[in-house]
Amino acid sequence: MVVFSLLKGKNKIFGIVIASLVKYLILFTAVSYIVDVPDKIAQIMSLPQLFTALSGGVIDILAYKALWIIGIDRTKETPKDIK
Repeated sequence: MVVFSLLKGKNKIFGIVIASLVKYLILFTAVSYIVDVPDKIAQIMSLPQLFTALSGGVIDILAYKALWIIGIDRTKETPKDIK
């Protein structure tokens, strides 16, 4: 959330991608070097987490655009502001 919050002003898609990569790197590093977990758990906490973070970002953008179209947004942004 912190990484995305810092980068969303520049470009929301860029913010989502970088925040997803940071999440992936933190989890991968933790299960690889810090925490002793079984191999199956380590696999689950690595690359699939990157995909779920990216998917969540895409769903967020689509949901925001849909809410804006039907008039339920709570911000001053317009869908074209979401790059």
